[in-house]
Amino acid sequence: TLMKNHGAKMGPFELMDFVGLDVIYNVMQYYKTTLSPEWEPGKFIKECIKKNELGMKTGKGIYLWQGGKAIIDTSTTTDIIKPIDPLAVQLNEAIRVLKEKVAVSAEDIDKGQEAGMNQPGPFKTAMNIDHKLLAERLAWLSKTYNLSYIKPEPEFSDGSFKSFLK
Repeated sequence: TLMKNHGAKMGPFELMDFVGLDVIYNVMQYYKTTLSPEWEPGKFIKECIKKNELGMKTGKGIYLWQGGKAIIDTSTTTDIIKPIDPLAVQLNEAIRVLKEKVAVSAEDIDKGQEAGMNQPGPFKTAMNIDHKLLAERLAWLSKTYNLSYIKPEPEFSDGSFKSFLK
């Protein structure tokens, strides 16, 4: 709801349902093994898998689906998660991916996200947002949800990631 109300084509939960919760579960298992135990799939996703509620492909997951569209009640929202929070997480991971030389350039990461997720890339999007605000939100998420994996990278906190875009 939050992301839809801010003009996004799909929020993260709708995207998960669209892709399939079984796929998301397997990706999280892989991340848990290769990146951090903090990627352990949560109870909700595990229960959906048990009930074969996999999202769009089964007609029910996080949302009910009809005619290839999620039925989302946009009249209710929360202020716990902010619209910039997914961007902060994505940007932090993109910085890490560049530092580990998994990707060659910030432009490649942005192009990949644009092509694969139909969303603007994290570097391009973050260029016009105060990096301190993004870093503060990410630090808050990390502390609030006890996720050390998403602590802001130094280049995030000091804003030097902006030099990664040419």
